Amino acid sequence: MGNKGAVGIRVTLGEDKGESEWTFVTAHLAAHQGECEARNADWREICRRLVFEDGEGGQRGLFETGHLFFFGVRPLPLPLGLHQPS
Repeated sequence: MGNKGAVGIRVTLGEDKGESEWTFVTAHLAAHQGECEARNADWREICRRLVFEDGEGGQRGLFETGHLFFFGVRPLPLPLGLHQPS
């Protein structure tokens, strides 16, 4: 993915395995307004390649979790006349 990519961590909370799983991902995606297709391609590649060991020798995908938090996506600018809170 060149200089783009992601890193993630999955945490299991509770006494029983899988009782409550929380997955946190941060990513570096293609920048600039005109790079929507590149960002979409980065996202698809991250979803395909980011896997987690399940503790039993197998692997589980990004969406096989109870809670998923994805950081690194910059929000689009607000339309004129609207302002972000300071």
